[in-house]
Amino acid sequence: MPRTPAKKPATVRRPRHQRVPIPRTRDPFVNTPLIAVGADAAGRDRFWTSSYNAVEGCFGVLVDEAGTHRIYRFGKEFPGFYSASAVASDGDTLWLCGTLDVVVRLTLSSGAFTAYPTDAARNLVFQGMILDPPTGKLFMAAYAEDGIDAFSFDTKKKKTVTIHRGFTPDHYMRDSFPNGDGTWSALFQTPGESMVQWDPRTETLGHRVLRTSIDAHSAANSTRRLIADDRGRRYLPGQGWYDPKTGVCETDTEAPRRGVTWVVRHGRTAYGATSEQGDARLVAWDLDRGTVGDLPAVPDCDVLHINLSASGKLIVVNTYGIFHRIDAATGALEMVRELPTDGIGHVDCLCRIDRDRLLGTPFITQRFWEARLSTGTGVDYGRAAPGSGEVLRTWLIGGIVYMAAYTGGELTAYDPRRPARFPENPRVVAKAPGGLRPVANATDGRNLYYACSAGYGKLGSVLTRYDTTTGLATYARDPLPDQKVMGLGYDRKARALLAASTFHADQSSAPPTSRTCHLARIAADDLSVSAVAQAPEGTELVRVIGALGRGRWLCTFSPLSWGTAKDRWAAIAIADLRTPAPEAMRDFPAGYRDIYATPTPGRFVLWINRRVELWDLRAGKSVKTLWPDFDGYRIVVQARSVYLIRTKEIIVIDDCV
Repeated sequence: MPRTPAKKPATVRRPRHQRVPIPRTRDPFVNTPLIAVGADAAGRDRFWTSSYNAVEGCFGVLVDEAGTHRIYRFGKEFPGFYSASAVASDGDTLWLCGTLDVVVRLTLSSGAFTAYPTDAARNLVFQGMILDPPTGKLFMAAYAEDGIDAFSFDTKKKKTVTIHRGFTPDHYMRDSFPNGDGTWSALFQTPGESMVQWDPRTETLGHRVLRTSIDAHSAANSTRRLIADDRGRRYLPGQGWYDPKTGVCETDTEAPRRGVTWVVRHGRTAYGATSEQGDARLVAWDLDRGTVGDLPAVPDCDVLHINLSASGKLIVVNTYGIFHRIDAATGALEMVRELPTDGIGHVDCLCRIDRDRLLGTPFITQRFWEARLSTGTGVDYGRAAPGSGEVLRTWLIGGIVYMAAYTGGELTAYDPRRPARFPENPRVVAKAPGGLRPVANATDGRNLYYACSAGYGKLGSVLTRYDTTTGLATYARDPLPDQKVMGLGYDRKARALLAASTFHADQSSAPPTSRTCHLARIAADDLSVSAVAQAPEGTELVRVIGALGRGRWLCTFSPLSWGTAKDRWAAIAIADLRTPAPEAMRDFPAGYRDIYATPTPGRFVLWINRRVELWDLRAGKSVKTLWPDFDGYRIVVQARSVYLIRTKEIIVIDDCV
């Protein structure tokens, strides 16, 4: 019998497109303390830190006071380790933690590492992990929306001893220290500040309130690192010397300069720093004389990036992986070295400048890059904004790229026709007062609008209007009281903004005062609120996606505080705001992952499973498939083009919507 020919595999048809590699930029060293890990065989002190990179995995850096370094790679399953503890007895073992569900044991000499599950939930940790030498136990905590959790992990038996829950109302573990009696203290922050006592022998916890509320962007910064005196007390600026035995802050000696984070003590001198627009001004406190003297400033540096060698050298690995050595006694800058830590970062924003140029902003670096479609080449152009954080919103208006940045709510303007040279180009043109994270934006073609969440530990938001012609900035603080504006759309006929909100604080860092989200109509000229409607009961997040036409807007409603997994949508009339009726709520197609507006009212790009499709949602049907098998992590629609962001490249589909 004749044989049936084998079927050819189906051909995946893709539209005309271009691919451009994502440029490498300096990997960010953020939220991670530079810790001492003991001297090497030659007696040189060594220090450890790590970067954050959710695309390629983090860099680990071991560097000694001579600048000699070794780089470690962990793979993309480990984007970062904000906490690390060294085993002092062998000088060769580090325990690392980036999320509460796993700890990693690293052997420094070989680079070998092993990950161990902790049975805790996968929540981001911060600083201060404890390693108790007598018991070999680790203690680390992290916050989720349902409260604080911590693990106690036995490093000898390689298993979790217990999971502690709900032991403090404060969210972020910052520093820790031994109490001298076999117990430990850990400082927690936001919305207040507290000390948690852990006894590794009995697995009991104690809790002491230091402050019921703090400003996470000023005084709180000064307790992220703590120095000790000869009695084992820790200095809490503005409060005194904390005695872990009594829980009392004693005010017998007070630093003569406020706003300093005191990092390390060397004899009778303490060294610290103040944060100034992303740089660190080093200072020295003579504990006997009670005087503070200035040392050099270190650019692109946080108080976590600083330590001190036994030989009296201040050691810094800054935000961008630049090693500095400064003589602590004289302030002399003795060495600067750039560590080999360029990586491909997670792209937060993408903006098409012209037919050939793309601008991108990588996560938590506060930098930006340009890439050329014609050559496939790209350049890291350095800072896009002051401070630490990243650019989260962009606009292209009149040939100028505007960028709104976390963590200070700044707006910068970049002229791509001129050389990039921050702070001249880009330059800061507005700053949302009290703003933290840009979370929503819109434009009328001349004015741009953006909403920032209030600072950590606070409810509400800040709305900014910036006139790109006159340079005038207008602000509205907390326009919807205790609500964080999460969506904005400009309606030309109504000359108004449609706003949508959540009742949660940024990162749920403060308890909500209600359980109701809102829609609002806000005047575009003066940012006054003219109408408010409640979202349906059970909604935790509302977003404004785009125009449907004739004054109606597509808004999504979710029972989740973040993400799109359970989105439903409804058409909202800006001229007649009201709570959508149950029968007005509509489901997205099965496999829905996200939705993006296009310039044409009623037409939207939908991400469904691995397909990217253009839909006419007024008619309720798919118009065409834009890409059949997208395996990336972000989609951007600008003008009539679509950009598909993958791990190492961007797929550009022009004139498709």
